[in-house]
Amino acid sequence: FRVNRPVSGLLAWTAALAKGGSLKESPVHYSGELGILAQAFKVMSARIARRTKELERSRQQYRTLFEQVPCFISVINKDFRIVRQNSKMREFFQGSVGMHCYEVYKGSPNKCHPCLVEETFRDAKSYLREECGITGSGEEANYLSYTIPVRDDKGEVVYAMAIAIDIGDRIKLEKELQIAYHFRTNLIENSIHGIVATDENGQINIFNRAAESLLGHTADEVMGDSDLEKYFPKKFVEMIRKAHSGNHLEESSMVAQEEAIPSATNESIPVRFSGVILYDQQKMAGSVGFYQDLRTYKKLEREKADADRLAVVGQTVAGLAHGIKNVLQGLEGGVFVTETALEDDDRELLDRGWEMITRNIGRISALVQDLLSYSKARAPEYQKTDINILTEEVCALFDARAQERSIRIERAFSPLLRPICVDQRGIHTVITNLIANAIDACELDKESSSHTITVRTKQQVEDSVEITVQDDGIGMDEDVQKQLFSVFFTTKGSKGTGLGLLVTSKIVQEHGGEISFESAPGVGTTFTIVLPHGQAPQENNNKTEADL
Repeated sequence: FRVNRPVSGLLAWTAALAKGGSLKESPVHYSGELGILAQAFKVMSARIARRTKELERSRQQYRTLFEQVPCFISVINKDFRIVRQNSKMREFFQGSVGMHCYEVYKGSPNKCHPCLVEETFRDAKSYLREECGITGSGEEANYLSYTIPVRDDKGEVVYAMAIAIDIGDRIKLEKELQIAYHFRTNLIENSIHGIVATDENGQINIFNRAAESLLGHTADEVMGDSDLEKYFPKKFVEMIRKAHSGNHLEESSMVAQEEAIPSATNESIPVRFSGVILYDQQKMAGSVGFYQDLRTYKKLEREKADADRLAVVGQTVAGLAHGIKNVLQGLEGGVFVTETALEDDDRELLDRGWEMITRNIGRISALVQDLLSYSKARAPEYQKTDINILTEEVCALFDARAQERSIRIERAFSPLLRPICVDQRGIHTVITNLIANAIDACELDKESSSHTITVRTKQQVEDSVEITVQDDGIGMDEDVQKQLFSVFFTTKGSKGTGLGLLVTSKIVQEHGGEISFESAPGVGTTFTIVLPHGQAPQENNNKTEADL
């Protein structure tokens, strides 16, 4: 009885535990070996309960992970049928357990070739591949498929787990980027204007076909080149370098600037250039320049200028017919007076007749000289010249004439002026015309008995020189200013030909320079010309007659 009763109680307690009962105090309260056995059963059952809870918790976590993971998961048997799938898989492909995997993933009645699941079953390895399937709604589905072998206790592969990640957004973005890339490439390559771009390191990374044709370099030659002076204007190169060094730019672009770019054969190509510095989050990302070839336009401009000059010749000949007639009549009058004085031996009358002849000969000479200068197209003959010395020579020619009319010619020459290459004869004519006009303007001003003409020289950037002729003469109103460079326009009446300023403007333009003026009635007039540094003499000597 002492043994049978405790053993029966212990058996009933363990049977209850085996059926899933809760852990309670052991019904055995005896000491000795039965008590030790009961306590051992109690510890063992506590451990089993803990492990059971842990196993259940792991199963719950597995089910949660399997169902909630943002991937498409399916377990596939050797018959290529799905034996299990997560909720994401069911929602996206709308397949069911028991269906073939290729029916669910591909919407196809036939097995895929090649098949990742088949390969996994064959060699028990994992495989990764991008796939394209069909969703339950019939839309294209792009996904990254990864198959994993599932083994039994004996190590045999009994299932293949397929994990798929939706990459539809990435594929869509890649296609859009590809379309954008092809669009940009076609746009750049087929542009009629040259396009040259640099990367963030200041190296050429775009050089389209129009740029190749314009500048004579091939894209293969220039890719990666960092010698940007060969392809961009100097100002834009400075902007690129300043931006690359991290300095702030007040202006990050150039718009429609006429520039001269050297070609591969060192030919100066006239272009209309626009450029912009590119930024990405306040950091320089590169630069791009656009080139419009102006060679055709410049040729047409020259042809039009030639045609205009020839037209002016005809207009001038017709317009000056009356003036020439007056000059001839003046010459005839002078000859008559001279002959009369010779017959009468009248010295005073002889001087007066001779003065009439010389004055009218001077008018004819000036007319012919202006006519020839304007009608003839002529390339400058460049020589290294000290502009201060050349300007002083012209001023000295007018000193006596100016003093007779109570006009003082002041010199304000810059001592910092550097020699530049110009056509000395042409620039001499320019300065002569401007000073002569200034003297005439002072003579026409009857409000003052004395006047001042100031001639200045100034050094400009990039070796350009500025020459200014300022007078305090009669000045010009708006109507006169509008017609100042018009053909056959003069304010001097019969004393002028209307060609002086046209000749002056033509010579300055032939040098690639600029001419401008400011004037107001009763205040005076200021003419300003800017002359760039011309070609070196040795380069000019290499020109052929065809170039001239």
